[in-house]
Amino acid sequence: MIKKLNYLWVAALLVAGACKKDNDEPATGTTSLVPFFTQLKPGNYWIYERYQVTPSGTATPLGIFDSCYVENDTTIGNRVYSTYVAPSSPGTGLTITYLRDSAGYLIDEQQNIYFSATDFTTIYSDEYIFSGVDTVARVTTQMADKDLQISVPAGSFGTHNFRKRYEMFPPYTTAGTIRDQNVRYGGGVGKVEERLPFFASNPDYVDRRLVRYHVQ
Repeated sequence: MIKKLNYLWVAALLVAGACKKDNDEPATGTTSLVPFFTQLKPGNYWIYERYQVTPSGTATPLGIFDSCYVENDTTIGNRVYSTYVAPSSPGTGLTITYLRDSAGYLIDEQQNIYFSATDFTTIYSDEYIFSGVDTVARVTTQMADKDLQISVPAGSFGTHNFRKRYEMFPPYTTAGTIRDQNVRYGGGVGKVEERLPFFASNPDYVDRRLVRYHVQ
């Protein structure tokens, strides 16, 4: 799939995941791990602090805190979705995403995939983004870093990473040829760390890192 885009705010403008057929619930005798890793029950919330992260990994807290939460359940097309609310980036508004577990995949109402706890081989999306006539990047999404242990202010967690990888094309390679936007989920916790959209010309990133949370 090719999209013509006229903006350089690379990550914010990309379709979040790949389409998949809606297979309803997991087959009889199997148990999906998606609810365990996502914790999308109404009333659950997560508080994150933003960090500026250099390419070498040096992280500086920015003193900006984001509150993300599950507002309620809603029905779309006879399916029940969790309403996930998070501060938008860039901007000061809120982003609302409707999510549910479908056959072991976390999807939205457009069938885009956001997470799997078991499928680390499938490439969920493979797209190119453009600025005018220039190819900015090839972007793929895939699960990665299975069971990677990371430490954030809220503690240490074993995580699975939903990775969005940007293979940059000249002249947009000045900040790096391969750039990853990671969303790391911890079992029994939800999102532990999330890389926000970045500028193609800026080698630094901004990550949300979990400070505290409430799940039930």
